[in-house]
Amino acid sequence: MKKLLSCLMTFIILISVVGISPVKAQAKTTEWVDMNFAKSNIEDLKDYIYIYGNIDSQGNYYINYNYENFNFYITYVEKSDLLDFYASFQNGNYVDMYYSYYDLTPDVQVLFDSFGAKAEVTFDCTEYDYQDLEFYIKDSFGSISYSEAQDFCNLLLQAAIEGWDNCLCFNTPFKLCNIGFNLLCSHKLTTTYTPATFSSDGEKIEYCYNCGYNTETTYASIGQIKLSATKYTYDGKVKKPSVSVKDADGKTISSSNYSVKYQSGRKLPGKYSVTVNFVNGKYKGRKTLCFTIVPKSTALSTISAKSKGFTVKWKKQSTQTTGYQIQYATDSKFTKNKKTVTFSSNKTTSKTVSKLNSKKKYYVRIRTYKTVNGTNYYSSWSKSKTVTTKK
Repeated sequence: MKKLLSCLMTFIILISVVGISPVKAQAKTTEWVDMNFAKSNIEDLKDYIYIYGNIDSQGNYYINYNYENFNFYITYVEKSDLLDFYASFQNGNYVDMYYSYYDLTPDVQVLFDSFGAKAEVTFDCTEYDYQDLEFYIKDSFGSISYSEAQDFCNLLLQAAIEGWDNCLCFNTPFKLCNIGFNLLCSHKLTTTYTPATFSSDGEKIEYCYNCGYNTETTYASIGQIKLSATKYTYDGKVKKPSVSVKDADGKTISSSNYSVKYQSGRKLPGKYSVTVNFVNGKYKGRKTLCFTIVPKSTALSTISAKSKGFTVKWKKQSTQTTGYQIQYATDSKFTKNKKTVTFSSNKTTSKTVSKLNSKKKYYVRIRTYKTVNGTNYYSSWSKSKTVTTKK
């Protein structure tokens, strides 16, 4: 405060004399304030000044703060039910602002009498940044440049704002940020979430309980959940596929937002579940995915032609295997004249197939299977072999 007022006095001494041009007021910001929060604190401040303040010659209640020759007043004007913020400086300069809940865009009047000019600006205090304000020069009977007038107005208003804030700090439980000037607050944000689900987007809400500032940011719903693998071949080891989760925009969701629970076992052939449960409040939902472990495959050993048939032999694969399936067809893609033969014993290692067309080429392959709780889990097919039947 002392440094700012010292700069203000230096500016008054150094300012030069040129013409003035009128401009309209502007304010730039993306921050906003909870209006109900501002209303409640403004009304409480009025009551506080009414109860604890002094009485002026007009019968209004006020509080004040003095620094050297600078005086700052906040008056509750009961007749009009508003607050009058007034700052008087040396050389007759002053800043006067009327403020209430119902209009958080107060009119501010700045008089720099030492140069014979008066400026006015209207701004939304919930989006207030004095450095962005441009003042409308209403009356001018002096001669200073517009840029000098603009700088002087901003400096004078900044000094007034700081003085009024000190006035509140020394006399009341409030600060300017409590009653709507939220950009003057060093926000301590509390974050809450309306969680995203599989069908709806989420919302991140950041709220400052000191000034009512808040933001709402929407983020995408839960999208795709995948396992790194959905099929494994039995090798006697426990399987644990990793989980990846993305939102509806294709962005990865951090693993800190969900837990993963694996079904016990996950070593023998069968089907196993992986449950993803969203935690921490940012996302909500649960999804269960599954993967399978299939038995080891086997391979054809030999295949020999017979009259209108063939005999096939294969390598025995009895570990975690219930039986085998042989498949043969007249094309390499196994779509034409396809037949499948199942063997329920894992000890069987050969099969003779008859009653086929003579002198016809056949493709043959084999796979194993394991029956678990009534469900068959099949290995991958072996490489096929060919045979041409005899006459």
